[in-house]
Amino acid sequence: MNYLVINFIKNKRNYIYIRKRTKQDIWKNLYDFPYIETNEQLEPDELTFSSEWKSLFRNKKPIIKHVSGVIKHQLSHQTLYAVFYEIDVKSQLNDNPQAFNPIVRSEIKKYAVPRLVDKYLQSLSFTK
Repeated sequence: MNYLVINFIKNKRNYIYIRKRTKQDIWKNLYDFPYIETNEQLEPDELTFSSEWKSLFRNKKPIIKHVSGVIKHQLSHQTLYAVFYEIDVKSQLNDNPQAFNPIVRSEIKKYAVPRLVDKYLQSLSFTK
């Protein structure tokens, strides 16, 4: 799982995108970041050539600011491997195809997130 922590500034406030999971899975009603699921770990430049990346960013010029190490997360029925990409864009995404909502970055702690996302949030100061 390649999570995209997309940052943009609006009215001098730092925003990120999240979405509420609605599918019938173990993370239903929890919030997470946009992500691109792949069968194997990709290098950042490989990820940027994916159709999902191009669809999400369209005419924007995203800048990858940081790439986390791989975070391993064990579920009862499978093991997940996730990488978190901190990405800056100059303005809000238009025509958001996956229905992600912008929130003030420092308010992420108000949302229930899967343990995997929580591990990442705890690994850094997420209020900047």
